Amino acid sequence: MARGNYTDKEFDLLDRLKKENKRLKRDLKATRKMLDRYSVAEEKGLIDEGAIMPSKKRQKEKELQEKWKCHDCEKGVLELIIIGNRYFRKCNNCDKHTKSQLWDESVKGVIKGEGKTYKK
Repeated sequence: MARGNYTDKEFDLLDRLKKENKRLKRDLKATRKMLDRYSVAEEKGLIDEGAIMPSKKRQKEKELQEKWKCHDCEKGVLELIIIGNRYFRKCNNCDKHTKSQLWDESVKGVIKGEGKTYKK
């Protein structure tokens, strides 16, 4: 028998989708709570950066930052900005930048827009 304007098959599908939506919302809420707790703990300094990132990766980051340190301001880092098949480096602290060059996979450095992700 039909319930309202739906057939039994449609009602079963609708009911299943509602349950799945409810479960996904619950999971999303739990994930947001965990993220909030993590950010609060990070602000208070309870989470050590070493616990998140292995020491070898941190060492590589420091080496890249030292290698691509801005020569003008001595504070910033020259970040890679990739546009199409070309790239240039721009300081994240001042207006220093390099001229545009052809991009290939062998180019290494700090990539802009990826936070603390570095090219291997």
